[in-house]
Amino acid sequence: MIVLWILLGILAALLLLLCLPVTLGVSMDFPQSSPQQQPYLTDEVKEQIAELGLCQEDEQVLCGMVQQLGSCPKPPERQISVWVRVLLLIKIPLYPTKPKPQEEKTSAQKKPPKEPQQEKPEQPKKKLELSEMMGFAKMAMECAKRPLGMILGDVCLHRLQFYQNITAEDSAQTALDAQKMVSAVYGALAVAQNVIKVKKADVRIRPVFTGGGQDDWLLRFRVSIHPIVVLAAGLRFAACFGLKMIRQMPAHTKKEKKSTDSSRDGGKDKTEQQPSASQGNGGKEG
Repeated sequence: MIVLWILLGILAALLLLLCLPVTLGVSMDFPQSSPQQQPYLTDEVKEQIAELGLCQEDEQVLCGMVQQLGSCPKPPERQISVWVRVLLLIKIPLYPTKPKPQEEKTSAQKKPPKEPQQEKPEQPKKKLELSEMMGFAKMAMECAKRPLGMILGDVCLHRLQFYQNITAEDSAQTALDAQKMVSAVYGALAVAQNVIKVKKADVRIRPVFTGGGQDDWLLRFRVSIHPIVVLAAGLRFAACFGLKMIRQMPAHTKKEKKSTDSSRDGGKDKTEQQPSASQGNGGKEG
């Protein structure tokens, strides 16, 4: 009895874990400019000056002249991060991944050569006809409609943030680009709202008429789904597809029997026709 209660507790814990959502988070930040400053005399510039092959005094004078130029704005860093959160607390980063420490390669021991194995003759496999493949594909599509609806009904897009500053060489072109972007983003958002759940969407598109340049934009969102819904959808698809396959098996076997019977009947007719023809020839000779 105690073992039964322990098993029931384990099953209840598994069901509870499957009910917790799995969240996928994506963050993409592409800034146009960076407020940070960096000197012109960087390590790369020093290496380029050293490659010129100047004497030490001239090299020092050239480095001093470059240093007097001051500093320049640091190029913006594009930040992309993707992560998955499981059990509401465990956060697993997917991108960027941490660099693995390089391990020293040990001398590999020579392994004895493997004896050549005798290849077994492959048995001829039955190839599916095009009609059978089309039938299986049709059955799969029919069975996948409701499970796919279950999964899409559970998917939730939340904490959507999309900020973009649009710039162009001309103010009129900037306004047109901003209008196109607004129509495209809100159209895609409307399509997403008709298919999945969308919560807390924050979209800000701002035209900048101060001059040409690169667009500055930021995109962040989270997608969550419950594993128990995916499991239920998979079981539903497997049950539907299995039942249809079982129902189709008798018809398939009947077709095979008919084809074999027809081939046998055709062989018997040919054998019966041969003696009759020989009797006819014998009568003519008499």
